[in-house]
Amino acid sequence: MDRNIEYIRSLIKENPDTLKLRKQEEENYIPIIRPEVMQFISVMIKIADIKKILEIGTAEGYSSICFCRAIGKDADITTIESEEQRVNTARKNIESFNLDKNVTVIHDDAVKALSYMTGHNVFDMIFLDGPKTHYLEMLPDCIRLLKEGGILLADNVLYFGMTSGEKEIPKKKRTSAYHLRDFLEAVSSSYELDTSIINFEDGLVISVKKGTK
Repeated sequence: MDRNIEYIRSLIKENPDTLKLRKQEEENYIPIIRPEVMQFISVMIKIADIKKILEIGTAEGYSSICFCRAIGKDADITTIESEEQRVNTARKNIESFNLDKNVTVIHDDAVKALSYMTGHNVFDMIFLDGPKTHYLEMLPDCIRLLKEGGILLADNVLYFGMTSGEKEIPKKKRTSAYHLRDFLEAVSSSYELDTSIINFEDGLVISVKKGTK
């Protein structure tokens, strides 16, 4: 691990209950948002007064729980997960934190679930942390569902240095890396978004949906 990242993580003061859940998920090799990224998003939630979030990629519910903690009693989280076992565990974890009234877990393929969601300008923030090969495919629906001035985040976009070509891409990883390149081109050039790509360990996209004014 990069020494700077290790040092930053040592300064994060996480609540004991979510820290316990994090360690459990890490021990079970469940994909989980990195502590420094979660801390960054939590601060952003408070700065932008985010209340309503769509998350793509629930895993076992850790990030949804942390989002609720950052927002408070008005949290309204919708999170999508395709794996049934993770959905069941996430629902149990969320209920154990007494947040089942704040978080709706949808068991479905993310691309299909997004296409079923009706309306425009629904969410204050959308967090993409699901299947990397579908980020580009999901982008139009994410833009549609995001409020003007809302924030789109996409995690792990540098894909261990493979997206940029810093590291050689193994054959089995090429599809994901090439799809992420296409996604980054699209999100950076979209006339509907202002976008910044942060070299934050494994890369984080931050986009703001432009208004009509």
